[in-house]
Amino acid sequence: MEKLAAPLRKDLGISLTPGEVVDFLVRWAIRSPDDVVIDPGTGEGAFILAAFNRLEELGADGAQAAQHLYGAEYYDNHFATLTTRVRQHTGHTFPHLHHADIFDVEFPQADAVIGNPPYVIRHRVDQAHDLRSRVALRAGENLRRRQADLYSYFIMYAASFLKEGGRLAIIVSDSWLDTDFGVELKSYLLRNFKLRALISFDKRVFADALVKTVILLAERDRTRAEDNNTHFIRIKRMMKLRDIEEYLASDYTSENGLKAGYPRRWVVVSQRTLDPRHYWGIYFKAPELFSKLSMHPLFTELGNLAETRIGLQTLAKKFYIVPADTIKELGLESEYFEPIAVSPREILVPVLDRDTPLPNAVLLCSEEKGKLQGTNLLKYISAAEAHTVEVRTKREQVQGYHNLSRLQKARRQPWYNLKTEIDRRGRYAIFFPRRVYQTFLVFWNKRGVIANEDFIEVEPRRREHLLPLLAVLNSSVAEFMARSLGHIYGGGVCNLNPNDLRILPVLDLSRLNCEELDALTSAYQNFIADESKRHRLDEAIFGILGEEAPAPKKFYAALDELRTLSTGLKKL
Repeated sequence: MEKLAAPLRKDLGISLTPGEVVDFLVRWAIRSPDDVVIDPGTGEGAFILAAFNRLEELGADGAQAAQHLYGAEYYDNHFATLTTRVRQHTGHTFPHLHHADIFDVEFPQADAVIGNPPYVIRHRVDQAHDLRSRVALRAGENLRRRQADLYSYFIMYAASFLKEGGRLAIIVSDSWLDTDFGVELKSYLLRNFKLRALISFDKRVFADALVKTVILLAERDRTRAEDNNTHFIRIKRMMKLRDIEEYLASDYTSENGLKAGYPRRWVVVSQRTLDPRHYWGIYFKAPELFSKLSMHPLFTELGNLAETRIGLQTLAKKFYIVPADTIKELGLESEYFEPIAVSPREILVPVLDRDTPLPNAVLLCSEEKGKLQGTNLLKYISAAEAHTVEVRTKREQVQGYHNLSRLQKARRQPWYNLKTEIDRRGRYAIFFPRRVYQTFLVFWNKRGVIANEDFIEVEPRRREHLLPLLAVLNSSVAEFMARSLGHIYGGGVCNLNPNDLRILPVLDLSRLNCEELDALTSAYQNFIADESKRHRLDEAIFGILGEEAPAPKKFYAALDELRTLSTGLKKL
């Protein structure tokens, strides 16, 4: 594959699929020499060529196989490479490979859909409304959500051409398993397919993309899908795919013959119990333990105890957030700035107080420029209005921060005024990190500083619950729940959003007596005095749960396994 610039690669969603994955998907999906096969995003032809070989292996001659393969590729250079590779490797011309946008192609009814749909995140999808309407019409779906990653549309469009009994075999970003936009894709799949298996990897699959992937194996069946069992399989490395292929070929009748210690996790779920609104990624983690804790009568959702919201979204971080050294260097007037917590990495202690150093400040000024005459701040604002700014997620530029569309939509008066928004928002008492890698720490905002969008802010509804809640949120139990709910990216980061935190199962403080609340408070005070005493937080929670608490050995083993998902995915 030719080397593309990073922005273009992101726009096109290009990632090269390892050969082991291509062969596995093709072998599972294509079962007859007469199968008609669709690859909705052919790229340079890895899946098309593997499908050709598979059809020949099953008994088709070369000319017949070429006639049965359909695909579309939009990018000029990739299509040119595709056609060249096809001729060189097969000696045939494939008449049904289209140099076109997939959504402009009408495919025949097919026996298999295979491939690696492009990884283009939703805010990079052009003309999303029109695209959504076209896919909804083709797939017979009512798609109401405003945005979805591009692969969702690829899957629904291409899969709509499958015959009853036809197979869908793709590798795709796993974000749809645990995100709001994924609800529609999951609903579509549940109504139209038997979801045979979802396969997750402990290691990164793509060298050129920080994307955590999942393999989806499904059969078109609009009448008996609910009678199906879905297998959630988590494996350590791609070489285990051959073992899974042998097992799947046995019609799921037994797990005999699988190698000792393999796979990492295998959970079988009745498809009728799968809810598209729920987080399916949990099934790759520790679903039994998560369910046991979350269903405990002394547990509730965090949203029942506290308000949660994302931290301040400035919409132009490079302008609004200024390092303290730069403020000093430019002589900017200190009365227009306040300290801001930008990243969990810059806070090394569990309590933000007046002694906690923060290297950045946020601009808070509601005064019109006429009242700023003679100030260095006015020079700073004027320079920002003359500065050429890159438009986020687009290869475009505008002249001046004030001309960014996202700032214009915010209708700040004047455009640089964040102070009014901050005064309205107020300050929350707890900062929960949105992204967790190895270290897990929830902060007490004792100082009352502003949190940036890298935090989810939490405010207890009852003031007396502040310290007990901090004890609960800093415990290993909360870390286990957060890592179970969070979405793990290919770089190993566990990402959480405000909704994840809102539904986070936690100890129900409103049902505890004074003695139990005091025990949590005491454990937290010991923890902030010495972070090595985190186990005291766990002991307090397990003590409250009594005999129904999870066995510590089993619990900590499950938590360690979740942590390895981050460390294992950081590198290939």
